[in-house]
Amino acid sequence: MSKGIEKQVGDWYPLLEPILSSSYFNSLTTTIKKGKAEGRIIYPDTKLTFRAFKLCQLKDLKVVILGQDPYHDGSATGLAFANNGDGPRISPSLAWIKKALEHDYDTLCLDFDYDLTSWADQGVLLLNTALTVEKGKAGSHTVLWNTFTKELLNSLTNTKDDIIFVLWGKKAQDYAKFIKGNNKIVTAPHPAADAYTGGSAGFHTSGTFRAINDFLNIPIKWNTHCGEPLPLERSEVPF
Repeated sequence: MSKGIEKQVGDWYPLLEPILSSSYFNSLTTTIKKGKAEGRIIYPDTKLTFRAFKLCQLKDLKVVILGQDPYHDGSATGLAFANNGDGPRISPSLAWIKKALEHDYDTLCLDFDYDLTSWADQGVLLLNTALTVEKGKAGSHTVLWNTFTKELLNSLTNTKDDIIFVLWGKKAQDYAKFIKGNNKIVTAPHPAADAYTGGSAGFHTSGTFRAINDFLNIPIKWNTHCGEPLPLERSEVPF
């Protein structure tokens, strides 16, 4: 199993190998396979499970944005918070992420990169704390992946410094204690909290994206697909 994953994760493999070759991880994969054999639908597709690592290689890593688990409606892409760019529907969390960018930079993002691959290309690891989920059951695999995520964060931050960890919401913030070394942590409410409250939870006004770039010598271009964002008219403020 771990050798198959090696091809998917690229230069992450030496860091991940102790976890992937463990009896714990063997038990995890056995549980998922058993669920599928019993007719349960698991998202994302198996070939996308480790896509976040594949698209953001360790040598390029600058930022880790920590989500919870994949979308359980079939729209999961292997990148936390992302949607397929050509999909018919934008997930509420991602819609509020776009609004947060517009608020941070006082701009209007007309052609936003909803698949978020441009972020991954710039060294942003879009990592869910659980890499799989059962259809229609949010959080159903959180416990399964808990040890994987803890050990990954421990190993990563004990070997690499100057990473910016972005923890949105209490569940992500619970992992802060596993982040070691000389690394940065940026926190904010979860974007879904703004979706539930119509924006009053404070995610989109938290300044997350400016805070990340303040730590970087070369800032992330958060809105690459449409070039320089347009300035907002006062009547277009996105909240």
